[in-house]
Amino acid sequence: MKHLFISILFLTIMFSCKKEMNGNNDEPQASAKLTTVKDASVLQGEFLYYADAAVFTANAEVYGVIVDKKMHELNALVQKYKKSDMDAVLVQIKGDITPKKADEEGWANTIKITEIVSVLKPKN
Repeated sequence: MKHLFISILFLTIMFSCKKEMNGNNDEPQASAKLTTVKDASVLQGEFLYYADAAVFTANAEVYGVIVDKKMHELNALVQKYKKSDMDAVLVQIKGDITPKKADEEGWANTIKITEIVSVLKPKN
């Protein structure tokens, strides 16, 4: 029950702090989208790594990110766009999505990043 409350609180804060990007120029929109290309999911959404836990939010779905070399590589790329440790940055990645096992805690799905497509510069 405690994990559910923390998850709902985290999602509420994350969505209430989301910065809107308008469509008046050629830069990508902040909306999250998912497409599948040759067995790999291409996701656009917000990435956040904080205190040894990483999450990725796309299409109103939150994924736990597997902490590995690729995740740390993505985290290094987003650092120049973060103003604080709790800022999420819009990224495009490819990854393998797997549902969590029944005996595991955490998000319903996890994603293992296989390729970093791009890190999108936020609007001021």
